[in-house]
Amino acid sequence: ISKEPKLITNQPIPHTAGNEHFKVQQWVNRIKTAKYTYYDFLLKNLFQQFMQFSNVYFLVVAILSTVKEISDSNGQPTILFPLCFVVAVSAVKDMMEDLRRHRSDRVENAKSVMCVCVC
Repeated sequence: ISKEPKLITNQPIPHTAGNEHFKVQQWVNRIKTAKYTYYDFLLKNLFQQFMQFSNVYFLVVAILSTVKEISDSNGQPTILFPLCFVVAVSAVKDMMEDLRRHRSDRVENAKSVMCVCVC
């Protein structure tokens, strides 16, 4: 096991008179605060939406309202439109927030930093 100091950085180190005894390695460090990607947004968002008790409650009421024997709306799921509206508005809000997170991540990951770890 070598006891030589090792320098880890994400930018090239200029070879000067003081640092030739360090081994230089490239290191990629990215942050990701966004919840969704373009291909899993719908499934993840619907899952998150229906983790809320109120959405599950109204979905169950909509399903039960299709049974004519117990429905006061003659088997028409009248509560389904307001539920779909609330879920769609929440999904659009989540999409806009996540797009902002993606932009913020892109800006943060584009910054140049010097990370030095002498081990």
